[in-house]
Amino acid sequence: MRDELSNLFTDSVLHEPATGYDLYGNPAYGPAVARVARVIRRQRSVVGKSGDVVVSRAQVWFRDAVTIDLGDRFTLPDGTTNAAILAVDGSPDDSGELYTKVYL
Repeated sequence: MRDELSNLFTDSVLHEPATGYDLYGNPAYGPAVARVARVIRRQRSVVGKSGDVVVSRAQVWFRDAVTIDLGDRFTLPDGTTNAAILAVDGSPDDSGELYTKVYL
């Protein structure tokens, strides 16, 4: 199934892993890694990290299992940088291989 869906992953996003905080209390990030993804801009209700229902304005799909921390940062193809990762979902496709979906 991966090969059948590979043409859907036409976007490139920059993923910066959270590394902690700087001396001023601002989030610090590691080097940006370019990742092939599918970015879908639509509103969807998700359960956020605090357990409240929040509205996601975009979802970023990766066709592989990618380790994502809620403190990480993404730069989308249009140049916008997300304010917060609301939730991360990793699920198997119909062939049993994992994919990762990030709600922004």
